[in-house]
Amino acid sequence: MFYVVKRGLVPGSLDQSLKQQALELGVRFHFERTVPPSEADIIATGPASEAAWGLAKGIVFKTKTPNLAVGLVSRKTTYMGYSYLLITNGYGCMATVLTDRFDTAQSCFEETKRVFLNMLDLDIQEPAVFGGIGSVLTKNIFEKDGKLFIGEAAGLQDMLWGFGMRYAIVSGYLAAQSIIRNKSFTRLAQRRFGLKLKAGVVNRFVWEMLSRSSYFLTLGIMKREKDPFRSLYSFHNFNLLQKLVYPLALRYVRNHYPKLSV
Repeated sequence: MFYVVKRGLVPGSLDQSLKQQALELGVRFHFERTVPPSEADIIATGPASEAAWGLAKGIVFKTKTPNLAVGLVSRKTTYMGYSYLLITNGYGCMATVLTDRFDTAQSCFEETKRVFLNMLDLDIQEPAVFGGIGSVLTKNIFEKDGKLFIGEAAGLQDMLWGFGMRYAIVSGYLAAQSIIRNKSFTRLAQRRFGLKLKAGVVNRFVWEMLSRSSYFLTLGIMKREKDPFRSLYSFHNFNLLQKLVYPLALRYVRNHYPKLSV
């Protein structure tokens, strides 16, 4: 259903593994230096604070609790988003993700923590606070002034859950290929991400229209599915129903999240 990925400075993380591969290929890193956009070919600066759509707040920690993965949907623990608890091989992460009312992030996380502690026998050691923002655009910027934009700098992110790691990596690869092969990056990116991004707009619209009782109904339908992966694939790849709803969903998203349209 999903991948659990370790990030950051710790050995074996995705970041450090990619860095090591790059170093072995002769790539040079320049830390603590800001490169002017005029000197760059590919812009990978991540989300723009002025176009922040999602906010995550939580803790990472060491633990003796057995491996588990729990998702939590509640208006008390998050607004229009979700909370989660992931534990893998002695390493844990607990967070709440909001798509609105960012000023409630601290209280939402405290409620998330309270619920999980009441629900499970958790062992939390050496907790470290983390947080971050996410950005998604309804009009993506793939090329501007001769520069190629990838990942969240281009507004690439799933609008339902705020996932974007694969989008970032794949868009970076496509940007490199467009330079090497002298092809249009915009065309490559639109072909790869266009339908998925539209599906995300519809999914976000539908999710925000759901009531608390509808959450149970939706999860119940998924639970009874003989092949839930097939349904999930359809939901994320712009099926016929989504095509019919898309004009209404796009209008709603642009009105409700005006800073996401450029």
